[in-house]
Amino acid sequence: MIELALKKIQAAFDEFIGGVERCKTESFDPANFKDATMRFSRLRARYEHEKENLKPSERQALSKVFEKDKYVEITMKNLRQVTEHVVKRTGGGLELVTAKNEPISLLETSAGAFYSARTVYLPRTDGKLERVDLLKIFEELKKRVSAAMKNAKACR
Repeated sequence: MIELALKKIQAAFDEFIGGVERCKTESFDPANFKDATMRFSRLRARYEHEKENLKPSERQALSKVFEKDKYVEITMKNLRQVTEHVVKRTGGGLELVTAKNEPISLLETSAGAFYSARTVYLPRTDGKLERVDLLKIFEELKKRVSAAMKNAKACR
Protein backbone atom coordinates (compact mmCIF):
# COMPACT_ATOMS: atom_id res chain seq x y z
CA MET A 1 0.00 0.00 0.00
CA ILE A 2 2.78 2.43 0.95
CA GLU A 3 4.81 1.90 -2.25
CA LEU A 4 1.63 2.14 -4.28
CA ALA A 5 0.97 5.65 -2.94
CA LEU A 6 4.31 6.96 -4.17
CA LYS A 7 3.80 5.23 -7.51
CA LYS A 8 0.42 6.94 -7.94
CA ILE A 9 1.99 10.32 -7.19
CA GLN A 10 4.80 9.56 -9.64
CA ALA A 11 2.24 8.63 -12.31
CA ALA A 12 0.45 11.95 -11.82
CA PHE A 13 3.80 13.76 -12.01
CA ASP A 14 4.60 11.93 -15.26
CA GLU A 15 1.25 13.11 -16.65
CA PHE A 16 2.15 16.70 -15.73
CA ILE A 17 5.55 16.33 -17.41
CA GLY A 18 3.81 15.03 -20.54
CA GLY A 19 1.60 18.10 -20.57
CA VAL A 20 4.60 20.41 -20.20
CA GLU A 21 6.43 18.62 -23.01
CA ARG A 22 3.44 19.09 -25.29
CA CYS A 23 3.54 22.82 -24.51
CA LYS A 24 7.18 22.91 -25.58
CA THR A 25 6.94 20.91 -28.77
CA GLU A 26 3.75 22.05 -30.43
CA SER A 27 2.87 25.49 -31.75
CA PHE A 28 1.12 27.61 -29.16
CA ASP A 29 -2.32 26.32 -28.23
CA PRO A 30 -3.96 27.76 -25.09
CA ALA A 31 -5.64 24.40 -24.46
CA ASN A 32 -2.25 22.74 -23.95
CA PHE A 33 -1.25 25.31 -21.32
CA LYS A 34 -4.58 25.07 -19.53
CA ASP A 35 -4.24 21.29 -19.62
CA ALA A 36 -0.75 21.44 -18.08
CA THR A 37 -2.11 23.69 -15.32
CA MET A 38 -4.89 21.24 -14.55
CA ARG A 39 -2.49 18.29 -14.68
CA PHE A 40 -0.45 19.95 -11.95
CA SER A 41 -3.62 20.57 -9.98
CA ARG A 42 -4.43 16.86 -10.24
CA LEU A 43 -0.88 16.00 -9.15
CA ARG A 44 -1.32 18.14 -6.05
CA ALA A 45 -4.72 16.54 -5.39
CA ARG A 46 -3.17 13.08 -5.80
CA TYR A 47 -0.55 13.97 -3.21
CA GLU A 48 -3.26 15.19 -0.80
CA HIS A 49 -5.20 11.96 -1.33
CA GLU A 50 -2.18 9.66 -0.89
CA LYS A 51 -0.11 11.44 1.74
CA GLU A 52 -1.48 9.39 4.65
CA ASN A 53 -0.36 6.24 2.82
CA LEU A 54 3.23 7.42 2.39
CA LYS A 55 6.08 6.51 4.70
CA PRO A 56 6.75 9.40 7.11
CA SER A 57 10.07 10.18 5.39
CA GLU A 58 8.39 10.23 1.95
CA ARG A 59 5.61 12.45 3.26
CA GLN A 60 8.15 14.82 4.75
CA ALA A 61 10.06 15.06 1.46
CA LEU A 62 6.92 15.70 -0.60
CA SER A 63 5.27 18.03 1.91
CA LYS A 64 8.14 20.47 1.37
CA VAL A 65 6.91 21.09 -2.16
CA PHE A 66 3.17 20.41 -1.92
CA GLU A 67 2.44 22.01 1.47
CA LYS A 68 5.28 24.36 2.42
CA ASP A 69 6.52 25.82 -0.88
CA LYS A 70 5.00 29.29 -1.36
CA TYR A 71 5.81 29.30 -5.09
CA VAL A 72 3.84 26.11 -5.64
CA GLU A 73 0.99 27.07 -3.32
CA ILE A 74 0.38 30.61 -4.54
CA THR A 75 1.14 30.09 -8.21
CA MET A 76 -1.01 27.02 -8.66
CA LYS A 77 -3.91 28.26 -6.55
CA ASN A 78 -4.20 31.38 -8.67
CA LEU A 79 -3.52 29.73 -12.04
CA ARG A 80 -6.11 27.08 -11.31
CA GLN A 81 -8.68 29.71 -10.37
CA VAL A 82 -8.08 31.64 -13.60
CA THR A 83 -8.19 28.41 -15.62
CA GLU A 84 -11.38 27.07 -14.07
CA HIS A 85 -13.36 30.26 -13.60
CA VAL A 86 -12.48 32.56 -16.52
CA VAL A 87 -11.40 35.19 -13.99
CA LYS A 88 -10.09 34.79 -10.48
CA ARG A 89 -13.17 34.30 -8.30
CA THR A 90 -12.13 36.06 -5.11
CA GLY A 91 -11.69 39.79 -4.80
CA GLY A 92 -8.55 41.59 -5.81
CA GLY A 93 -6.09 40.68 -8.48
CA LEU A 94 -3.97 37.74 -9.33
CA GLU A 95 -1.00 36.99 -7.10
CA LEU A 96 2.03 35.17 -8.39
CA VAL A 97 5.49 34.73 -6.94
CA THR A 98 8.89 34.62 -8.56
CA ALA A 99 11.10 31.54 -8.33
CA LYS A 100 12.75 33.35 -5.39
CA ASN A 101 9.34 33.63 -3.65
CA GLU A 102 9.05 37.38 -4.25
CA PRO A 103 5.38 38.40 -4.57
CA ILE A 104 3.99 39.78 -7.83
CA SER A 105 0.60 41.46 -7.51
CA LEU A 106 -1.30 41.65 -10.77
CA LEU A 107 -4.60 43.27 -11.55
CA GLU A 108 -7.51 40.92 -12.10
CA THR A 109 -7.06 39.09 -15.38
CA SER A 110 -9.10 36.75 -17.52
CA ALA A 111 -8.24 33.25 -18.68
CA GLY A 112 -8.33 34.61 -22.23
CA ALA A 113 -5.67 37.20 -21.47
CA PHE A 114 -3.58 34.89 -19.33
CA TYR A 115 -3.53 32.08 -21.88
CA SER A 116 -3.33 34.26 -25.01
CA ALA A 117 0.35 33.43 -25.64
CA ARG A 118 3.23 31.45 -24.18
CA THR A 119 4.56 34.70 -22.75
CA VAL A 120 2.12 37.44 -21.77
CA TYR A 121 2.49 40.91 -20.29
CA LEU A 122 -0.06 41.54 -17.56
CA PRO A 123 -0.68 44.76 -15.62
CA ARG A 124 0.62 44.85 -12.07
CA THR A 125 -1.11 46.74 -9.29
CA ASP A 126 1.63 49.41 -9.46
CA GLY A 127 0.75 50.15 -13.10
CA LYS A 128 3.77 48.43 -14.66
CA LEU A 129 3.59 45.38 -16.89
CA GLU A 130 4.80 42.00 -15.67
CA ARG A 131 6.21 39.46 -18.12
CA VAL A 132 4.68 36.06 -17.34
CA ASP A 133 6.23 33.09 -19.14
CA LEU A 134 3.90 30.11 -18.67
CA LEU A 135 6.48 27.59 -19.81
CA LYS A 136 8.98 28.99 -17.34
CA ILE A 137 6.40 28.58 -14.55
CA PHE A 138 5.79 24.96 -15.55
CA GLU A 139 9.52 24.23 -15.75
CA GLU A 140 10.03 25.67 -12.25
CA LEU A 141 7.19 23.52 -10.91
CA LYS A 142 8.68 20.47 -12.63
CA LYS A 143 12.11 21.18 -11.14
CA ARG A 144 10.76 21.56 -7.61
CA VAL A 145 8.58 18.45 -7.70
CA SER A 146 11.33 16.42 -9.37
CA ALA A 147 13.70 17.24 -6.50
CA ALA A 148 11.04 16.33 -3.92
CA MET A 149 10.26 13.04 -5.71
CA LYS A 150 13.96 12.20 -5.83
CA ASN A 151 14.22 12.83 -2.08
CA ALA A 152 11.10 10.74 -1.39
CA LYS A 153 12.46 7.82 -3.41
CA ALA A 154 15.79 8.05 -1.59
CA CYS A 155 13.85 7.40 1.64
CA ARG A 156 13.04 3.83 0.61
